[in-house]
Amino acid sequence: MAKTKILVVEDEGIIARDLQNVLTGLGYVVSAVVSSGEAAVEQAAQTRPDLVLMDIVLDGEIDGIEAAEQIRIRFDIPVIFLTAYADEKMLKRAKVTEPFGYLLKPFEDRELSTNIEMALYKHQMEKKLRESEKQLEVFFSQSLDGCFFMMLDEPVQWDDTVDKERVLDYVFAHQRITKINEAMLAQYRASREQLLSLTPNDFFAHNLSQGRAIWRMFFDQGRLHIETNEQKLDGTPMWIEGEYVCLYDEQGRITGHFGIQREITERKQAEKALHQQNRNLALLNQVGQTLAATLDFTQVIEQFLRAVSQMTNAEGSSVWLWDTVRPTKMPDQEGELVCQAILFNDQYNFAPDLRLPSGQGIADWVAQSGQSTIVTNVQDDPLFFPGIDRQTGVCTVSLLAVPLWVRGKVVGVLEVINKLDGNFNKDDRALVETLAASAAIAIDNARLLEQAHLDAETKATLLNEVNHRVKNNLASIMGILALEMDRPYREVTDFRATLQDLQNRIQGLATVHDLLSASQWSPLPLEKLVTEVIWAALSSSPIRHKIEVTATRSGRIEPVREQLAEPLLITPKQATGLALVINELTTNSIKHAFLEQDQGRIEVDITVEDEDDRQVRLQFRDDGPGWPDEVLRDEDESIGLRLVRMTVRSPLRGQLALYNEAGAVAIVTFKLAPPD
Repeated sequence: MAKTKILVVEDEGIIARDLQNVLTGLGYVVSAVVSSGEAAVEQAAQTRPDLVLMDIVLDGEIDGIEAAEQIRIRFDIPVIFLTAYADEKMLKRAKVTEPFGYLLKPFEDRELSTNIEMALYKHQMEKKLRESEKQLEVFFSQSLDGCFFMMLDEPVQWDDTVDKERVLDYVFAHQRITKINEAMLAQYRASREQLLSLTPNDFFAHNLSQGRAIWRMFFDQGRLHIETNEQKLDGTPMWIEGEYVCLYDEQGRITGHFGIQREITERKQAEKALHQQNRNLALLNQVGQTLAATLDFTQVIEQFLRAVSQMTNAEGSSVWLWDTVRPTKMPDQEGELVCQAILFNDQYNFAPDLRLPSGQGIADWVAQSGQSTIVTNVQDDPLFFPGIDRQTGVCTVSLLAVPLWVRGKVVGVLEVINKLDGNFNKDDRALVETLAASAAIAIDNARLLEQAHLDAETKATLLNEVNHRVKNNLASIMGILALEMDRPYREVTDFRATLQDLQNRIQGLATVHDLLSASQWSPLPLEKLVTEVIWAALSSSPIRHKIEVTATRSGRIEPVREQLAEPLLITPKQATGLALVINELTTNSIKHAFLEQDQGRIEVDITVEDEDDRQVRLQFRDDGPGWPDEVLRDEDESIGLRLVRMTVRSPLRGQLALYNEAGAVAIVTFKLAPPD
């Protein structure tokens, strides 16, 4: 270890030589001995000693005190003063230079050694402290989190002996921001001048009771990690997550606190959105179960409206259906829209006599155009018909209206009014459209049931079939929703994609529903079912006009829209299951086979393997890149393929095989059930 170098500044030669000998004997290295202040500064610059022993009274233009000041400022070298004088005036001058020792001549060797070691240690500690403070300052100023000190004008006692409410009164008026970094300025959208000296009264002006409760808990615990709802200086609300630590003096009184915090507004909003989406999926599942459990028209409408209003956080909702009893006289119009029921402020009213004149109102436009619409302010929309508000006493401000489609026709309109937490948006529209797709079928079937009751003797058989098949359809929807409920959602885009998939699957069920309804719920031609479901699924593809579809039976190729001779008949129960399978396979081709293509091809081959046993082999093929390896290894857990496998097992009671050959190939083998 290198020896300590000491510069001796003494203008009396005998004393200087004696001091040099003593230092050498104590194990120090004397870097130089000089007799003037100017020489001391020069030697300090050249030799950079570890310590300077400085006589105060020196010959020359500057004395020892002034020389020590320059050495301290320029080189940060500790100085011990040596003097035979101890007058008060000189001591005051010496103190200004912040010396590390003061020895009165004469002094003992041991006293000299002790002062030198103490000075070196003190200087080393102060240097480390300055380095530490510098590092802390860098952390404070460059931290991405907001950092600040908030100090009290006077320390306060905080224990059970004081009136804590009175102490809080003082704190909220006299604890101020004293130091703050750029990150916190950005959080509050403020300048340094705007935040410095602000008090708790300023920060919690929007909610003083909340602020006082937080401060009381903070002072009780001494430190606090908390998420708080605050405001920026411009009034914008924000969420803050922070860690705060109380600062104390020697008497244990609180002098202020240090805080580090970050804004978490986006995280809170995302958590709220994901919570709402999971809640909506649960409600979708619940509504699906309710609609499947009853065909009572009033119950279906009420459950539907309550679910819609709850999921969109709206003040009210209503269902309007075309009047089938009193149509207008114009042959090209559907008739008047009749309000079936209104739910407003959680009050349900059955309102069959409320009518919207033909050609008037936003609902009429939606029913005529078949398009959904969002109106932020109805007073700005010329289509708005205020007569309904006058009759009901409702004040409509904003609305979301979606058409109710059944068998390719609009049967009515759902209106949702006055969103309570902002404006209706595209997520609300997608959610309501999804619910409306399944509810429209339930509403239509409930109306069919009511109509059928008027002629029960002649339509008893048909009613039983409708009831049975509708429950099967709704049970399928419930199964799809249950599969989606098992799937975790992390992003808003996942939820939107799920809604789109749900709409596609419900559309497939709607297609087979239309075919069965048109056939009076009799067995359907297998080839017609397959091709109609394929074309219905392809309607969502942007390249649908460039996709070639061919159907083959027993080696004979037929145009897909031609009626094949001697059709194979499939029962309504099996038709619903097969429609789900074909819809999923077609949707898979749209998503994966044709994703990066501007055209495509789907081939379907139907073969009767055993005429007596009615064993059918249906091969579905596209010209895409083929199934991924994980699918062929049965490791894929996608909802679509799970649905295909489950449906092939039941109700088709068949087998599924997947392989690749110039594209993805799926073979479904099952036995056609005999017609009832």
